[in-house]
Amino acid sequence: MGESGQPRQWRQVGHVVEAQQAEALELLEVLQWLEVRDLLASAYRLNIPACVHVALGTDIVHQHPNFDAASTGKASYTDFKILAAQVARLNDGGVVLHFGSAVVLPEVFLKALSVARNIRGKVQNFTTANFDMIQHYRPNVNVVLRPTQKSGKGFSFTGHHEIMIPLLAWALKSADQSKQKRR
Repeated sequence: MGESGQPRQWRQVGHVVEAQQAEALELLEVLQWLEVRDLLASAYRLNIPACVHVALGTDIVHQHPNFDAASTGKASYTDFKILAAQVARLNDGGVVLHFGSAVVLPEVFLKALSVARNIRGKVQNFTTANFDMIQHYRPNVNVVLRPTQKSGKGFSFTGHHEIMIPLLAWALKSADQSKQKRR
C-alpha cells in the first residue's frame, strides 16, 4: 500500500491512463515503442483483427478517477462487433483458439457465434480448442462442446501457458515447413 492507503499499482496505472488521455503518444508511436513480440502490436502490424473484451470493474485501472468507462465500453462493443464478423467467417474450416479465460471470453465467444449464426446463417464445420491450466465449465461447454455439437471438432488441452503456447507455435511452424517442402 502507498502512504495514502491506496494501492501503489492504482497510482502507477493512473499515470498511464493520464498519459493516454493527454494523448502524449499517437497510436503508431505506441505500437513502434512496443516490442515486436507484443500480440496486439503484431496483429495491428499484420492487419489481423485482435479484440479486447473488457469486463468493467475487474481491473485496478477501472478504479482510477480518470478512467473513462464510456470510451472503454464503446471500444469493447466495437471489438465485439469485430469478433462477431470474424466468427461468421469460421464456416467450413475455421479455427478458434481460446487461452485461459474461465468466464468472460467463453461467454463473449458464444454470444458472438449466436449473432453470427442469426445474421449469416450456418456457421458450422469448424474447430475449437481450449488451452488452460485447469479445465473449467464455461470454456469446455461454450467453446469446445456447444459450438461444435452438430458439426466440427472441439479439443481441450491442459497445461501451463508458458509451455503450451510455444508448443502450439512450434507445431504450427513445423506443419507449415512440412507443407512447404512437399510443394
